[in-house]
Amino acid sequence: MPEYTIDYLLPLIARIADRFGRIDGDSLDETVNEALAQIGQATDADRCYLFRFSADSERVTGTHEWTSDGVPGSIEGIVDLECALFPDSLGRLINDGIVAIPRVADVPASMARERAIWEEEGNRSMLAIPVRSKDRTVGTIGLDWVRGDRDWSDNEVELLRIMGTILFGALARREDARVQEQNMDALRAADMRFRSLLTQTRDALFCWEYEPPIPTALPVEEQAELMFQARLVECNDETARSYGAPTAADIRGAVFADIKALTRDDFRELFRDFVRSGYRTSEHAVAETRPDGKVLHYVNSAYGVVENDCLVRTWGSFRDVTELVERRQRERDLEAQLDHAQKMESIGRLAGGVAHDFNNMLLAILGYTDLATQSLAGDPKLVRTYLDQVRIAGERGATLTRQLLAFSRKETVELRAVDPDRLLRDIHGMLRSLLPESIDLEVRGGLDGHCIEADPGLVEQVVLNLCVNARDAMPNGGKLRLFTQLERRPGLDSPARAVLIIEDDGDGMPPDVQARIFEPFFTTKEPGKGTGLGLYVVYGIVQRHGADIAVSSDIGSGTRIEIAFECSPRREDDAGQQVRPVIRGGDEPVLVIEDEEAVRNLIKAVLEGAGYDVRTAADGDAGVQVFERDAAACRLVILDAVLPKRDGMAVWRHISSRRPGLPALFISGYDRDMFPPRFFETRGRRLLAKPFTAAQLLGQVRSLLDDGAFSGTAAVVQDDTHFNQ
Repeated sequence: MPEYTIDYLLPLIARIADRFGRIDGDSLDETVNEALAQIGQATDADRCYLFRFSADSERVTGTHEWTSDGVPGSIEGIVDLECALFPDSLGRLINDGIVAIPRVADVPASMARERAIWEEEGNRSMLAIPVRSKDRTVGTIGLDWVRGDRDWSDNEVELLRIMGTILFGALARREDARVQEQNMDALRAADMRFRSLLTQTRDALFCWEYEPPIPTALPVEEQAELMFQARLVECNDETARSYGAPTAADIRGAVFADIKALTRDDFRELFRDFVRSGYRTSEHAVAETRPDGKVLHYVNSAYGVVENDCLVRTWGSFRDVTELVERRQRERDLEAQLDHAQKMESIGRLAGGVAHDFNNMLLAILGYTDLATQSLAGDPKLVRTYLDQVRIAGERGATLTRQLLAFSRKETVELRAVDPDRLLRDIHGMLRSLLPESIDLEVRGGLDGHCIEADPGLVEQVVLNLCVNARDAMPNGGKLRLFTQLERRPGLDSPARAVLIIEDDGDGMPPDVQARIFEPFFTTKEPGKGTGLGLYVVYGIVQRHGADIAVSSDIGSGTRIEIAFECSPRREDDAGQQVRPVIRGGDEPVLVIEDEEAVRNLIKAVLEGAGYDVRTAADGDAGVQVFERDAAACRLVILDAVLPKRDGMAVWRHISSRRPGLPALFISGYDRDMFPPRFFETRGRRLLAKPFTAAQLLGQVRSLLDDGAFSGTAAVVQDDTHFNQ
């Protein structure tokens, strides 16, 4: 390149640099093309052009070109050309190397592809100089000579590199300005959407900033306290109204702690939860108590922005759901009122049914007692017959009591090995007496001695209740079948379950009735004819035994009920059979504390009849006083669990503090739930559930005294008298 070219390029660079410092984006491309023409003319070149590399340096695109008269352009169509196609030339430029070819004819064989293209373009000499920015090649400025060969000095190359840097710098600034404008447009659009959201949404939107930022390494409590110093930098009118201000402008910039509508007590735990959750909450229920005492309910969502291990701001929203919560509360109140009304109606039906049944029992008791009294001087057998009827009426009362206790889930369940076949045989006579002659009763066992774990009294109650229902479903007579069968599982030698089946030829039930038969107080009988508790009690007993119950019925085809119990590995003989024991009496001092006079006197009579020395008291305080008068002599205390003035547990604690280990027999119509857990697992403490027989009472008394190694004379006693609270 001639020396005068350098002299011409130096002022040219200055002029172009000055011009590009003042040029606007609209005329930039035209100015770049003019600069390329001036460079080409100054260097006597035939082409002068710019190429731009992609950000990943894998593709190249021609952007601007000048050519001398009569010389065709060469960059048209070069758009996103793969650099890998020309690894020697483009690869060298990408790596900040210059491609200087004084004679295209001398290009080595490794650049044969480039040589073919250059020769096709008519090039004899070429020069391409990389332009760098931010540690990578962003583009190249190139010159082609078609009319002759050229060579270049290092100074000339450096001047051309400077020129390329100026041109690419101007293009980059325009691109930056374009990106910035796009960003500003996007920012303005986003701001418009945000402002629209702020004004149109029914949710309260907010942004709190923390000055200074809160280090996330601080303890939870300390972070929560610092959040009260947050400043409200953005919000909408809905937020402002919730905070007691007319508009967002009235509250923007306020510090959290200075907003009177926000109380620390309401938000302290919320802030703690926010920190513990990693500064993220979604649909978090919040209740705020305002200074006027009104409680407002919100659903809150928040997102904390953490930078450099510090919480700098929190974006979030909340929705006032006070009206919804209050409406739901009103609905719950109405439901509770309706439920209460329904319960009162059900209790009324229950009371009517219970009163009806008890009146019948009391009539029998009073009537037969009068007959027995009138016959005392007459036939003893007749007196015995009348007293047997009194006993039957009492047992019916005890059964009704058990139903009520089962309904309230207060009945004690004592499981042992029970043979259902034997149980059906034992109650066959009772069942027959319940049924009119128009109903045939068939009882058949099929368990071959296999047992279940059950309370035999409760299983009897289940059978009796179901048989009474079957009887009422066959007013014109029919057949009632009770039988058992084993249900086996494939591959197992031992049976899995024992199934008790009750079938009748009654009227049957429609599906809507079947779906409700186990509901409490539900009955299809006429008013006064049923309490609606029978089948509910059956269902409760079955559930408490871990068994399953299934009902199938069709109108006019009768009803079939199956109850499946898990089989027990034990036999009934293993658990002992119910044989009336011969019970020894004694002469030990016994303290009886019972508030019901009739029960207290009856217990006293039974015990004294067995030879015991009995002292009595009618309430808890009196019981303690009687005990204190002769504490050393007492060998056993019998006390009701529920007593006036001082309850049974309080009395027992006092007595046991004076006489540790003194045996105690609690009597109650309730189960063990009213006592401390595992209370009766300690030696010398027992519970006897009411109603019980005299024999059961005497058996427990003798067992406790013998277990405590207390001595005394003995007498033989047999008694079946019942008494209850």
